[in-house]
Amino acid sequence: MEYGLIHQTEINITDTVNIEILLKQISEKNIGDIKFSDEANEVIANKIQDLINQLDSLHFEVRALKQERNNIEELLGIEEQNRKQLNEKCSRLEIAEFIRDFCKANSSDTMIIDDVENLYNNLKIVQDKLIDTNIFGKGIYEAKLNRLRKRINEKTEKINILSKNKDILEGKVGTQSLIQDLYVKIIGGAQKIINEISEKNDINQQIEELNSEIAKYDFDIDELRQKQLISIVNKSNSYVPGFAEFDEIASFSKEDLTVKVKNKYSSESYFLWETGSGSNWVAYHIATMLGLHKHFIYKKTPVFNFIIFDQPSQVYFPKVNYQHTKDFDFDKEKKSDDIDKGFSDLECVREMFKIMCKAINDNKSKKTVTKVAANGTSYQMEEISDSNLQIIVLDHAGPDVWKNPENINDINPLEEWTLENRLVPDSWISG
Repeated sequence: MEYGLIHQTEINITDTVNIEILLKQISEKNIGDIKFSDEANEVIANKIQDLINQLDSLHFEVRALKQERNNIEELLGIEEQNRKQLNEKCSRLEIAEFIRDFCKANSSDTMIIDDVENLYNNLKIVQDKLIDTNIFGKGIYEAKLNRLRKRINEKTEKINILSKNKDILEGKVGTQSLIQDLYVKIIGGAQKIINEISEKNDINQQIEELNSEIAKYDFDIDELRQKQLISIVNKSNSYVPGFAEFDEIASFSKEDLTVKVKNKYSSESYFLWETGSGSNWVAYHIATMLGLHKHFIYKKTPVFNFIIFDQPSQVYFPKVNYQHTKDFDFDKEKKSDDIDKGFSDLECVREMFKIMCKAINDNKSKKTVTKVAANGTSYQMEEISDSNLQIIVLDHAGPDVWKNPENINDINPLEEWTLENRLVPDSWISG
């Protein structure tokens, strides 16, 4: 309005439609439409005076802040000198503590215990002052000094900006250069905003189209995720050992990696930490991890197709110091409190190995192929490939536990690191 580009009108800055219309009108003007009038020159002069007033106020504030900064810097210097003096006093009085302890230990031989006690008390007073100085002195002043420096920098930066604006207005009033600047700032600025509004409308349209595409696939993601979790739970339930207190894994939470269990004929489920015994923990952890790996293998995920169990039989291991001797009978080690559905220690451990062997077998690929016999007749047979799952078990349980029982197969023993055949050879230690 000051430069004649739009007519005098009331502008409601909350009316975005009206603002857009005015911007469009301005964007369609050219440099010849800019008109200077006495009123416009007066407006510019008022703007320059307003900048001068702001600069005067800012310079006054900066001077006051700098004086306060100088005072604090001087106080910090005094504080540092005081701290040095206290440190020197502490250094001189430190011997008092040694003399005091010596005099107390040899009170019959010393006559100056009272004087030494006073000297020691003086040391404590100086030390306390030094602590107070470190805690309450320097830190408070330094924090305030940093705040002052930040405010000075902010106001100085503002002074520089206002000074630059004032110089521009003072140096270009009535010149062609000012008209060009106004063209770039006002008309060019309006054109830029109108273009941005147009681009934003196009972008909003594209966003709506993409959201429509996403909606086609997004509606069943939660349902699909829930189906996957149910599938994992079902796979895990096929590996729950018979000695487990609860029959089924009820749910697996991916958010906090928790497992809940229940009995077949009960609607109530429990977290593992509510089930109590270590044998339950072992049973459900093994089942869940085997179920997860079966799911990963079936889905061909990047998860490594092997799992390591370190001493899974620990909760069942004999309470005696187990040695690999011929006269030891693992099967005679019965559970004293008749838990785990009456299974013995040996039966529980064997059950674990059976479960692991079942998982190995479940992850073998099977296919039917046609063969031709020597007489020319064809027949079909099932080919079974190696398992896609490898289980590595590190355990004290020896061959007497897992070598012969039914359904314990696919075991490849490596080494027994006990007695003469230790994991760390004697030659390494003696050498």
